[in-house]
Amino acid sequence: MPLQDPQLPQGMQVPRTGIRIWMFINDDWVRLFVAPGSNFDWMEYGYHDEGAWRRCSQLTCDEQTGCVELHIMEDSRDCDGRHSSDRVLVATDVNVRPEDGLRVFSFERACSQQRDYSAEQAGY
Repeated sequence: MPLQDPQLPQGMQVPRTGIRIWMFINDDWVRLFVAPGSNFDWMEYGYHDEGAWRRCSQLTCDEQTGCVELHIMEDSRDCDGRHSSDRVLVATDVNVRPEDGLRVFSFERACSQQRDYSAEQAGY
């Protein structure tokens, strides 16, 4: 569902016929056909010297308005404990990258939150 708060960025509208767009997913460029009502999910994960991380992303195009949102949820664990973040980006425009001519969305952050579980347990 599109964000309705007037203080948040206003999203662009995808035409009913849809558009072809490129997104950088899992370390490579992927061409997507985005139309109202479409939904794409993907996940990335990895390890580092102190633990592991996971990122789940969801690109949705609202069926009624054609507005595009990217919801990113990240979770990681390291020597300091568990951390998580959650953010929603709204597509505001389509741009062409000058270096390769790919059509990509421009996003603005609509809302975000993060948690440090160890700090919460310690009372911070």
